[in-house]
Amino acid sequence: MAKAFNRHFQFLGSSKGAKPSGRLLVATRPATLPILAFLFILASAGELSTRAQESGSESVEIAIPFSVLSSQRKPISGLGVDNFQVLVGKAPWEILSFTDGFEPLSLGILVERSQWSYKWAGGGIFSTIDGFLNAVGSEKDYFVKSYFDSSDLLIDWTTDVKRYDEVVMSMESVPTKGRRRVYDSINASIEKLAESNRRRKVLVYVGRPIDSSSKMSFRQLIEAARRSDVTVFSISLFDRQDVDAKQGLDGQQKLEALTSITGGRSHFPRSLSEVILGLRSFAEELDNQYLITINQPEAGGRWLDLSVRTLGAERESTLRGAQIRSRKGFYSAGTRK
Repeated sequence: MAKAFNRHFQFLGSSKGAKPSGRLLVATRPATLPILAFLFILASAGELSTRAQESGSESVEIAIPFSVLSSQRKPISGLGVDNFQVLVGKAPWEILSFTDGFEPLSLGILVERSQWSYKWAGGGIFSTIDGFLNAVGSEKDYFVKSYFDSSDLLIDWTTDVKRYDEVVMSMESVPTKGRRRVYDSINASIEKLAESNRRRKVLVYVGRPIDSSSKMSFRQLIEAARRSDVTVFSISLFDRQDVDAKQGLDGQQKLEALTSITGGRSHFPRSLSEVILGLRSFAEELDNQYLITINQPEAGGRWLDLSVRTLGAERESTLRGAQIRSRKGFYSAGTRK
C-alpha cells in the first residue's frame, strides 16, 4: 500500500550528505565576538555557575536541538558554533558543545486510526507516513502509535523502516465509533519517548486537531511538554465542518501553541498532496538540525525562557532574514518554593 507514495520522497536527501556526527567542545566563545560581549558572557555564566556550586547541586547538561531556516523557509546547513548565541532569559549563556551533523534521532509517530482518517482525501494517510520514515536520513529508531478511543502501540521501538509497511498492511479492523482523546494520546507518546536516551526526541502527530474526551486538559498537556525534551510536529487533518467551526479553529491554535513551545511546527493540509509536502519538509528539517548543550542553571525550579540567535548576518548573506526554531525554555534546577 505504501510503495506508491514513496516515489514522492525518493528525490529528498539531506543537504548535508552522509556527514558523520561530530561533537566540538567549546570552552569559550571564539575571538570573533567583540571583547565586551565576550567578557559579559563569561561574567554571566560564571555568576550562575557559582550559585549552582554554592547550592551543592551537580551540573546537568541540557541538549537543545534547533533548526535554522532561510527567508524562504528552507533549512540552512554548514554553520559553525561561532554563528550562534544562546540566551537564557536575557543573559548570554556558554555553549558547552555543538553538533553539526546527523545527531541520532528517536522518533515517535502518533496517527489517528478511524474510519474518517482512512477516508480523508481519498485515503493514503498511512502510506504517506511510510514515505516520511524512508525520507528521514538521520540514524533513527522509532515507534508508531495509533489513537481514537484509545491509544494503541502498533510498532514498538525498532530501526527497521520496512516494519511499518508490514504492520499497516496487516491491519484489518478500523474503529467506526469512538471519542478523540488527542491530548491523552499525545501525552502518552511524549512519555514513551522519555524511554530513549538519545538527545534528539521528536513526536509527529497526524490527525484532527479537535479533542473530545481526554482526561488531561490542554493546559496540563502544555505543562507536560514543557517538562519534557521532546520536539512536537503535527499534521492536522482538516474536516470542512471543523474548519468553519469555532472548535476547529481553537484546535488549530492549540496545536500551533504546543508545537511552537517545543521547537516544532504545525502543518494544516487540505489534500493528500499537501500532507506529503508537509511531511517532506519535516524530514528535510530534521536532517539539517543542529544541537548544542548548555549547563542547566540553578534557579529554584523556575521556568526560564530560552532563545538561540544567529551571529554574523552582516558577513554571511545566507543568514539575513534567517529564522531559528528551538524550544522556548526549560525548567531550572532546584526546588521551587
